[in-house]
Amino acid sequence: MIYGDVKDLGIWERALAEAVRGYASVVPSPVEVSIGPGRLPLYVLLANAMWGRVSDPVLDYGSLGFRDFDELVVWLEDEYWRRLREVGFEVLYRTRPSAGERESELHYLAKAFAVRHLAEMVGLNCVETEKGEGAAVFDVAVTCGGLQGLVVEVETLYGTGTVVHKLVETVERADGRAVWVVVPNPQAVIYLPLLLRTRRELRRRYDVEFYTLDVTGRGLVRLTDVASMLVKKWKETTEGAEEANTPAYPSQPTR
Repeated sequence: MIYGDVKDLGIWERALAEAVRGYASVVPSPVEVSIGPGRLPLYVLLANAMWGRVSDPVLDYGSLGFRDFDELVVWLEDEYWRRLREVGFEVLYRTRPSAGERESELHYLAKAFAVRHLAEMVGLNCVETEKGEGAAVFDVAVTCGGLQGLVVEVETLYGTGTVVHKLVETVERADGRAVWVVVPNPQAVIYLPLLLRTRRELRRRYDVEFYTLDVTGRGLVRLTDVASMLVKKWKETTEGAEEANTPAYPSQPTR
């Protein structure tokens, strides 16, 4: 995970968000890294995706008055939480907290974000939270409208152990229903390659799609679309770096 430190103005790369919260025993220590100028556009886009600015990323952070990339990252994280908390009173009122377990703020707000997204598609009266069906309880369920039968599960991947099997269990619990797995942005970017491979395997047997949040677009976005955006930028920066490192040899005379 990329964090900005506004005091030291360094770039910090952490394996997981929990490192900041004291899980030093299971998370590697932060490593200060420097970014070459040719790679900076990729990291800027990556930071935007990690903090939910998918449809309207801030690429020219200098135009907003930020002195460097580090200050941009600090602002992106603050904006992410601010926009998550602005889902609206009616949506929050309809979004019930998880029963029987302690629910993180991120899980709850991501659930409310999904409720708003679905409500704009089928109407708020067709969306229920903490919907119990048999032994299973789903974060969000659509009970009427064009998406009737769809269930949505938010997975923050906190303390899940093996990520792959946690996701498989989540999808299997839907018992054949169409299911959307919503992974908040920090975890979605950290685990992106693993999530995409898991998605591919699951889709061979189940009606499942993986999403993350687009806080600027006020809706959910497919994880495959985020991946395509990042891969495109990676190719651009890689090709640019190769061109910059290619020596210019003088033309040789012909005989």
